[in-house]
Amino acid sequence: MGFALLAVVLAGSAVVAVGFMAFLGRLAPNSWAGVRTGFTRKSPENWYNTHRVAGPVFIFGGIMATAVALAFVPFAFAGKIGDTAALLVTCLSAGLLLGAVAAGWFAGTSYAAAAATRESSGGSGA
Repeated sequence: MGFALLAVVLAGSAVVAVGFMAFLGRLAPNSWAGVRTGFTRKSPENWYNTHRVAGPVFIFGGIMATAVALAFVPFAFAGKIGDTAALLVTCLSAGLLLGAVAAGWFAGTSYAAAAATRESSGGSGA
């Protein structure tokens, strides 16, 4: 079970890295990382607006999931916690990570869609 926890740690670290790149505007449109939907691929403005908002959510969720999983890795490898407890922690931290990614996707696309609507209707954008 220790290896499953390590997998969550690695996945959480990857989400944190993508979140930082997204927040800083350094995550260019691509086919591998980020919120890749028809809406975000429609224009660079949609991509960057979505990721500017999704980035901090990715960072927070990735750090939370990584911290939870990492706290239990030594105990799992030392055999100090049972397989059931390790599985529970793995599922919890993976759920945190998936929830953060889903929340980032929702928040980012909602913000970018509202910004695109304001631009197309001639709104002030502020």
